Amino acid sequence: MTRSFITCTALCVGALSVQSAFSQAPDPVTVTAAEAAGPIFISPKATTSVASGSRVSNMEVLRSADGAMKGGAYKLTPGRWDFSNGYPLDEIVVIVKGSVVLKGADGKVFRAHSGQSLAVAKGWKGSWETSEETTYFYGYYSTPKAATKVE
Repeated sequence: MTRSFITCTALCVGALSVQSAFSQAPDPVTVTAAEAAGPIFISPKATTSVASGSRVSNMEVLRSADGAMKGGAYKLTPGRWDFSNGYPLDEIVVIVKGSVVLKGADGKVFRAHSGQSLAVAKGWKGSWETSEETTYFYGYYSTPKAATKVE
């Protein structure tokens, strides 16, 4: 119950932040599970790249005016992503197809499969792995980089 409340609260706060970032709020965007299963990634607006040996397709459907908040769908082939230097953003994910395994630097293992969601905080250290084609909806918020000391 607490996790659901936290997820709902995070999504609601994110939605309010998005609306305030637009001078006039756009219409809601819907993407069905059937569309995310493949057709959405054929769109000319979709991008495809290779990262960590995995083919990554991304269909961004919403972006705040400042670019800090984004939402959309990803499709990944099997691969592993290392975040030993820290996860770069705050992200909420809802798995549509497939599964992911997150292995924390502290040895904790988190698994999510079709129909489940997970939230990853900026700065989390570990790895993200998929052993099968995986599709998920995402929403993330990326704050500016932290200041660095100039020597």
